[in-house]
Amino acid sequence: MLAYSVQRWEADEKRWITIAEPGRSEFCKPYPLGIIKGTVSKAWLWPGHTIFTNEEATAARDALSIGDRARFVIFLGEPGDYSTSLATGEFKVDQRPQTDRSLSVTH
Repeated sequence: MLAYSVQRWEADEKRWITIAEPGRSEFCKPYPLGIIKGTVSKAWLWPGHTIFTNEEATAARDALSIGDRARFVIFLGEPGDYSTSLATGEFKVDQRPQTDRSLSVTH
């Protein structure tokens, strides 16, 4: 699991705004049938390298609408430390949940 945040592009302000940044205590948090005990580890990251991580239902976040541009920011050091972070390429939100029920995502 990577420490990350989700950002939305604000065209009027011409800047990225953080819409989700789980705190340090939210990463590697034990949950039934998933993580039993979380440990911090390090891995090398280079251009073109893929790291598989947890699931994220980004389009289900209330702060995003169809047509919004979003991106992930991966923290290479401490969670929340943007001075040592890496932003992914942007993507366009093209779908929203088709239900009015609460959605729960495993993370």
